[in-house]
Amino acid sequence: MITTHPRSNCKYPKGHKQKSANEQIDILRRYFVGIGPVDEDLLGRIEEDQIKLPQYIDGWFAIPNRIGDQYFGETYKEAEQLAMATFGETRKIYDFRKVRSDSRRLCPTRRTDGYLKKLSEEQGEPGILLVPAQFGIFHQGETFRHAQDKLRPNEFCLGVFDIITILLTHPERLQGYLDLQIDCGDMIISSSGNIQDEVSYFKFDGGQIEFGVHPIDEANILRGIVTGFDL
Repeated sequence: MITTHPRSNCKYPKGHKQKSANEQIDILRRYFVGIGPVDEDLLGRIEEDQIKLPQYIDGWFAIPNRIGDQYFGETYKEAEQLAMATFGETRKIYDFRKVRSDSRRLCPTRRTDGYLKKLSEEQGEPGILLVPAQFGIFHQGETFRHAQDKLRPNEFCLGVFDIITILLTHPERLQGYLDLQIDCGDMIISSSGNIQDEVSYFKFDGGQIEFGVHPIDEANILRGIVTGFDL
């Protein structure tokens, strides 16, 4: 049975503040020493507020470039595992895959990889991409399937790897039970190669970050999918 998508008045937690692109880049360089450069021309225009963003976009996010830079390995699994291990050094995490010895794997969608590849090429194959994005509130309270169906033509879901790195630069997120939970945009693939009707998520629970899965037609007023935009 498909669960309806209620409206939510949930907001980001008190104390959450969108960091400047330069602040985010500095944080990422501390965690990932030796990561490649950034598009300095675009960064300059962002810092000078020359690019006006629509109201529904939270701001510019610095996200490591797993497509155009080999720093994180050659596969999505390698990139996600490195990011998750780094995140685990900063926060206590419950990862359903380790507890249940789960054989399912995460896989980005073609839409997401296509847009990230386009942004990477436009920004000169940098080590760190600059991506306009919203951190979940634009799609709050929607089922994952409904959110995907209503994506704008230039909008794409961000996956576990991208979201982990954003959480590293914005550690005030996921600090309380009423914090807006985060749906991730990756496909979940079974050991037999079938796409599952599930989506992964991050939330705060029991004094730690919980990384788990739920059905794609399950709505929660405290949940929203994170998306990027190609402007």
